[in-house]
Amino acid sequence: MAFLEVKDLEVYYGKACAISNVSFSIDEGKCVGIIGSNGAGKTTLLDSILGITNWRGEIIFNGNSLRKLPPREIVKRKVGYAPERGSIFPGMSVKDNLLVGAYLNRSNIDKNLANVFELFPRLEERQGQQADTLSGGERQMLALGRAFMLEPKLVMLDEPTLGLAPIVIGHISEAVKSLKKTGFTILIAEQNASFTIEHAEMIHILERGAITASGTAEELGKEEYIREAYFGT
Repeated sequence: MAFLEVKDLEVYYGKACAISNVSFSIDEGKCVGIIGSNGAGKTTLLDSILGITNWRGEIIFNGNSLRKLPPREIVKRKVGYAPERGSIFPGMSVKDNLLVGAYLNRSNIDKNLANVFELFPRLEERQGQQADTLSGGERQMLALGRAFMLEPKLVMLDEPTLGLAPIVIGHISEAVKSLKKTGFTILIAEQNASFTIEHAEMIHILERGAITASGTAEELGKEEYIREAYFGT
C-alpha cells in the first residue's frame, strides 16, 4: 500500500472547480513532484491533504483515511507543511517560530532544533532575530525548518523556490537532498521544473486542476508539448 494515496480528489470553491478527479500516490521514502503554472491548483491540492479545504474523493495517509479530520489531527499524524512564500510569524524571533512548529511534538525539541540549524546554519546565526527582518530566502528556510520541527513522516513543500535567488535555491536543494537521504517522504508542488526534476522520482503535470500527464522526467521529456512548456527545449 502507498504511504500517501489520493483518489478521485475534487475541490470546489462555490461553483468553480479547483481540483478535478486528481489521483496519485507516494511510496514511503520517495519524492513526488507536482508541476504546474500559477493557478493550476497546486496549493489547493496540498491544502486538501492538510484538511484545509472541503474535498470529495479519498485521501489515505499511512493506511488511514483523512476524511473529515481537522488540520490539527492531520498534523498530529506527522504531516509537515511548508506553505508558499515562506509563511511565518513576523513579530516573533526565528527560534520562537521554529518552536511553534514543535507545538504538537514536544519530544526531541533540542535534537530537532539542532537538525534544523544543521540544515540551515543561517537560521542558527539569526535565531534571536525578529522574523520580519529576514530576507525572502531566509523566510523560506524558516518555513521549511518549522515544518521539520514536527519530525514529519510526510513533508509537503509548496513552491519552495518561488522568487528566490539561485544561490538560495541551492541551499533549499541541499536541504531536500538531506531529507531524502534520511528517508523522508516528500511532496513538492512547484512551477520550477528544473528543481522538481532534480529531486522527484515521479512527476505529475497539473493543469487547470487536473493531472494531464505523469511519469519520470525522462518519460515526460519525450512529450514535445511538456518539454517545451515545462522543461525547456
